[in-house]
Amino acid sequence: YEPTAGARYTADYHYGRKRGSDLPGEDQTRTTIQRFGLDLEVFWALFPRQVLAFALHGRQIQGGNINESEMFRFGGTNSLRGYRENQFLGSRIAWTNAEYRLLLGRRSFLYGFFDTGYYSRPGDATLSVPGIEAVQYGYGIGLRFDAPLGNLGVSFALGKGDSFGQ
Repeated sequence: YEPTAGARYTADYHYGRKRGSDLPGEDQTRTTIQRFGLDLEVFWALFPRQVLAFALHGRQIQGGNINESEMFRFGGTNSLRGYRENQFLGSRIAWTNAEYRLLLGRRSFLYGFFDTGYYSRPGDATLSVPGIEAVQYGYGIGLRFDAPLGNLGVSFALGKGDSFGQ
């Protein structure tokens, strides 16, 4: 249910073509879009009932005329904790999750974590919108436990520049 040793790896690639234009009245153009994804998780049993978990995730989209709706969103519970769900948007994103887990039972553990995230979004010269590139981080503590409804998790997370009073 919760790995104590080993690794998990997934990679994906998508290729597609689309037709469209930026402005009304323009001729529609055909462009190709390529999407790449990578996920790697590694688990080490350091001492009895203690596990170090590390994950690396990355996504990228390439092609002409990429819209915001085609870009990747991340932030929040399943990616960069300490921020709102899907707070960040980019055509190239990457994030890491590092957790130190103290196993309380077969499906329960207490953990401390540190997450980092990177995103990049190209600018648009025709609209005078500059490109964005930033690195963020989040940290905190959490608890996962087995309940009648299933495996539940609760965490307390802070983002870059946050304080406990916020």
